Amino acid sequence: MAPTQPKKMSTLNAMFPPAPTFTDANLPSQKGRVIIVTGAASGVGFELAKILYLAGGTVYIAARSTSRCEGAIQKLLEQTEDMEIGKGGKGKGKLESMVVDLADLGTVKPAVKSFLEKEERLDVLVHNAAVMTPPAGSKDKMVSLTKSFLDVRLHQILRSVTGPRSRIRNELPSSIPHDPPS
Repeated sequence: MAPTQPKKMSTLNAMFPPAPTFTDANLPSQKGRVIIVTGAASGVGFELAKILYLAGGTVYIAARSTSRCEGAIQKLLEQTEDMEIGKGGKGKGKLESMVVDLADLGTVKPAVKSFLEKEERLDVLVHNAAVMTPPAGSKDKMVSLTKSFLDVRLHQILRSVTGPRSRIRNELPSSIPHDPPS
């Protein structure tokens, strides 16, 4: 069987994308699944965590500090307080915090240890946290290490302590970093 070619996108569709064909309404129940979303204190990670929580998953809000984790959890609970018990009758899940600063390798192992004290498995790890460009003069943390290395290291540590038979789905949302024109 010949491999299928990806559908080419027209310039018009690139500028004005069509409506998505897969949305949170299509998401099956996540009940019983354990999910870590890095960078879940704001933006895309926050919205994804909300969708997964409303689908019944146990969602770990991974962020740089306790205040960011707890603030995001409080905001999620407030935003979903008046919603029905999950979308499509899936039931709301559970929200937990995970303090891990992916710009500081020293926070990864304690975060994993804390996670393993609460959970026996991990189903999905969404690598959403990123710093496009470290602030000028940042030398107090290991900012020279790339986000990719830290994300891979987090996955390796989780895999090593959960065993080779664990089923961790590794999600890597991406965007292309670029410098603005001068």
